[in-house]
Parts: sequence; structure tokens; C-alpha cells
Amino acid sequence: MSKIGDNTKKPDVIELIPFPDAPRIHMGESALRDLEIEELFRLLHSSVPGDKFWCREFIRAEIKKPFFDLEAISLRQEAIRELLEDNNLCEDFSAVKAACERFKYRRIYNGGMESGFDSWRDSLQRLENTSQLVQLALAINHVAHLPKSRLSEICRFGRLLEGNDGFREVRSFVEDVYLRLGLGDALYVMQKSNEKEDMRQETSKKEMESSAKIIMESADEVIKGNYLAIEDEPRIARLIKSRIKKCRGYSSVPWRQSDYDKNLAGLAKSLVDGINHLICSRLPSVQLGNMDCELAFYLGAAMLCRQWIGRGIPVVKPVVMIQQERRCKISAGRNITLLGQYDTAAVPNDILWDRNENIFVLTGPNNGGKTTYIRMVGQLMWMAQSGLMLPVESAAVSMIDGIYTSFTGGDDSSHGEGHYAAELSRIAKILLTKGDSVTPYSLIMMDEFATGTDNEEAARISCLILSHLSERGTTTFFTTHRPEAADLVEEGKLPGGVNLAPEIRFDGDTAVFTYRMRRHAREGSYGYLQAERLGITPERLQAVIEDEIGRCIYPMSDTRVNRAGAPRRRGRGDND
Repeated sequence: MSKIGDNTKKPDVIELIPFPDAPRIHMGESALRDLEIEELFRLLHSSVPGDKFWCREFIRAEIKKPFFDLEAISLRQEAIRELLEDNNLCEDFSAVKAACERFKYRRIYNGGMESGFDSWRDSLQRLENTSQLVQLALAINHVAHLPKSRLSEICRFGRLLEGNDGFREVRSFVEDVYLRLGLGDALYVMQKSNEKEDMRQETSKKEMESSAKIIMESADEVIKGNYLAIEDEPRIARLIKSRIKKCRGYSSVPWRQSDYDKNLAGLAKSLVDGINHLICSRLPSVQLGNMDCELAFYLGAAMLCRQWIGRGIPVVKPVVMIQQERRCKISAGRNITLLGQYDTAAVPNDILWDRNENIFVLTGPNNGGKTTYIRMVGQLMWMAQSGLMLPVESAAVSMIDGIYTSFTGGDDSSHGEGHYAAELSRIAKILLTKGDSVTPYSLIMMDEFATGTDNEEAARISCLILSHLSERGTTTFFTTHRPEAADLVEEGKLPGGVNLAPEIRFDGDTAVFTYRMRRHAREGSYGYLQAERLGITPERLQAVIEDEIGRCIYPMSDTRVNRAGAPRRRGRGDND
């Protein structure tokens, strides 16, 4: 086949309108890890129907960067909501996603046989991709009804394809010849039979005869249907007609088998060249962008919400407001990590702040739920600005421009920093980096800050940072075992400050954690309870030594056992 000349009419360009390039929020370098956002990615990605491989990195990248743009948030919210509420629409767009992936990524025909202007492999791939594009258009136009959200742009893309004259010509060939007769597989068999001897795959005589019949029938249909626009390419049409005639003549004469095989191969080449001319000159240039990945994100989010609803967990579309509102009201929020790890629902908690009360000091014992709670706050805000539905009863939040965290961690030996120095380094980056520090519209979460220094110094630096964040107006969640921080709030020395504490109930000397946060409350650390739960008591420790002496593991004389009595057991009234 001759290459398409410069005088050939250039096909139209049909492009899916890309998702708006929206700004994203700032975040601290440890926020992804501290808030366990990888679990959110895992939950959403595992919920995507069908093939999950091609969308993996797209979804991961989108989850990592929440929007700072109301329009982008709303576009994604509405698409997910429509799929969540309409099962038929969800099934239709699952089929569109699958068809889009087949068009973009599948390469089922391979080989090295050369054709007129392209390799045989490339020619077969072009034919198959064209077939997949036609099936993608059919899948889009099979959508039951026109959605109102971002999904409508995909339907509009399908209508543009269907309305294109060149596409309709190509679609007619694909439906009436290529798919109906199975021409792609027949040409692939022909390609295999003409490979070099050392590369040849076994091709049965029956398979060859069937493929030859399909190729000749397809060639007849191409000529009869005038698919090659004969007035544009009369040479190819004449060549196809001639080779059809010769193949039929030689096929009836057994001793002319080699001539038949040669002309059949020539017919296949001419047919492929002619069809590729049709595709190159008529088919519009199609630009899908990230249609398949974008749909995977919406579908995965909708299916995840259905799983939660099936477990009795309410799911809502949050109302998202401008950042100047500086408020958040979430009822019965849940920690995403716990939802993903346990069948039973995580304990729900409310989140409430506004410009007058937005500095929260959380005190209470370890394992009481403080860290889980502030992690939930970050996760739900992250999801809201990613355009996702929330596992809550109701939610109205103003946008935040950044999420910053400083959670308890070990020494950073790679930078020669001890534990306390590493904590200070993280906070310095958050508070002092020009152009990337917290603002009145940011959210910062600090978990057990300043544990790597003495009590007096820890209390001083904690109060200093809390006072600074109060002055700056930044919404802050600060867990601590330092009573001085809670004192600041109670004494009215921390504007915007609110004490929070996990609810603890006592059954005698046994503490029962409910994991519910109480507002305007504070709690002690009850460190002795944690020790007793693990059996670390004076009585138990002394009993271990006496048991080992009794079993003659070592003599009493080598110990300092005090037989006068064990130290008094600590009670609820003792200081921690």
C-alpha cells in the first residue's frame, strides 16, 4: 500500500474533555504515613470492579493529593454519588471502563511478517484497536440514561464519535466484516503460517482452510461494500479483485497449491493495506486521556461506599465550604483504618470546631483512643477534599489549605538526630518554612509531642507551640500527657482552646475504655493501669522471684528479696 499522501484529508480530532487541573493542598512530609492514607488507597483500589492494574498508580496519585478547589471536589462528588445511587448506571460505566482498557492497553496480535508500509504486527494491532474503539463507543452509547455529573462528558464523547462520518464508515466495516466474520483471528493465523521455519507455530490444515475462507469472504465484502472508497484507491481494489480470482482458480487445482498459498498471502496483505488505508484516512483522531483511570476512581469509591452501607455504616456526601468559613461539623465519624481492618464498625465520634474553638488538647491514658481520634479527623478531612463520600451520619466542612502532622517516632539516625531533635525539626519545618507553613486555614495534628526530653522542658515547649498556633488561628489537635497543656485551657490562657478526653468507666479498679471523646474534659494518664494490665505489679514481680527460688533456679542469697512485704499497690487517687 502507498503511504497516505499530504493531500489526504486530515481526520477530525475527538477528545474527552480532561478533568480540570485543580490546585492541591499542602501537606507535611509525614502526613501520608501518620494518617495511614495508604489504607484509604488500598480500600478504594481493591473496590474497583474488573481489572485493577492499569488504574493503580493513577488512584494512588489522586489519593495522595486532595483538592483545594470547590469545583473539582464537587465534580468528583457528584460522579461518585450518581454511581452509588444507581446500580444500572454503575454496571454501564463498569462496561465502559473495561472497553476503554481494552482499547488503550490490549495488544493481542504479535509477529514479524512485513506488510506494505507497516509491519504486519502493527497492522493487525491497528485493526484490533479500531475494533476495540468501536466497541468502546457502543459501550458508552449503551449507558441507560444521560448522567448529570462529570460522567456526562464521557457520554458526550461517545455521541461525538457516533456523529462523525469517518467513524461511522469504519464502524460499519468493523461490525459487518471484521467482527462478524472473525477477520482478525484469520489474519493472525495467516501471519503465523508465513513466519520463518524456526519461528513457526503449529497451524493445523483445518485452521488454515477456515482462515483462508474467512479472508476471501472478507475481501468480497470489502469490495461489495465499497469500504475502500474505490475512487480514492483503485489500485488496491483491483489487486484484491485479481487475487480473489486467482485464489479461487488455484484452489480447485491440487498441484497448484503453492501458487494458491502465495496468492492467498498476497490477498491477505492487500486486504490489510486497504483496510488500514480506510482507518488512516477516515477514522478521527481519538484522545481518551485518563478516561479508564478516572472511571476506576469513581467506581471504586462508589463500590467502597456500598460495602460500608452493607455493614450498616452510614455514608454521606459532605457539604464543603470555602476556607474562610473555618468550621467543621461531623457527626459519628469513623476511623478508616479500623473500618478496613475489622468487620465490626469502629466506634463513631463527633468532630466540631469553628473559629472560636479550634485548639484541642487531648489528655488521657494510652490505648484510650486519642491517636485514633485525631487520625480519624485527618482522614475524614483528606477524604472530603478528595471528593469522596464519608462514612459518617452528616458532615459540613470548610476547606483546609494544608494538613500537617507530627506523630511519635523514633530517632532519625540518618540525620544524626535524636528523638527530641527529630520532633523539633518536624515542627520547625511546619511553623517556619516560608511559603509552606501553616495558616489559619490549615489543620495540624501533633501526637504526644516532646516525649524525648524532661518533663519541665516538655511542658514549656508544648505550651509555647500551642500558644503560637492559637495566635496564628490554626486548627490544632494536640495529644499529650502533660497536665500543663490542659491547665492552659482551663485557666483561659489558650484562646480557642478546648480540652478533650476519652471516656473511661471504672468497674472497681478495672478501667473500661469506651473510645468516645468527651468535650471540655480532661483525664489522667493512669499509667499504672497499663502496667497492671500486663501484669507488672509489685506482687506479681515479687512472686516471680520467689517462684524461681522455690524451683531452685538460683539461691535466695544471690537476690535482694524483701520478705518484709511488697510495696503498696497504687490506687486511683495517686499521682501518675
